[in-house]
Amino acid sequence: MGSQTFRYIDAWHTDRGFSDFVKKSWDKHNVEGNEIWSLKEKLKSLKQELRMWNKDTFGYVSSTKETIMLTISELDKKDEELGLDEEERIKRNIFLPN
Repeated sequence: MGSQTFRYIDAWHTDRGFSDFVKKSWDKHNVEGNEIWSLKEKLKSLKQELRMWNKDTFGYVSSTKETIMLTISELDKKDEELGLDEEERIKRNIFLPN
């Protein structure tokens, strides 16, 4: 299995501990060798730690997003066909406020 592409998630900045986490993770890895290899290894370690931190802090964002988008789609379809009751309208507005 090949290496996965690193994906930066904008939501990370909403967590107050993000910058400190990155700095501590970066500083704790002292890699000997030429500068390019050292940089590559530090980035590789940071990527692994960010992946774990993301799951611990935000959970599974992609599957949560898919679930929310499906719910919105179902509510929109029902709204077009039959209309939404008050509870459904509130639920829809939580996901997509005006």
